[in-house]
Amino acid sequence: MNRFDLLKQTNTDLAARIIIEFGKRFHDNPEALVEHLESKITEEDLRRINDAGRKEGLRPIVFIP
Repeated sequence: MNRFDLLKQTNTDLAARIIIEFGKRFHDNPEALVEHLESKITEEDLRRINDAGRKEGLRPIVFIP
């Protein structure tokens, strides 16, 4: 599972906030953004993301191998 797969599973509000942050971080380097989005997420990373999301009332994201 890569970061783009993860982004596609988020709700629209969260995805919009993430996209804005991506724009700030990668505004002049689209190649770095592609590399970031294609990088792999481990099950442990996803567990930490889901733990943080649950604290905010968000539904868990499913790991896609």
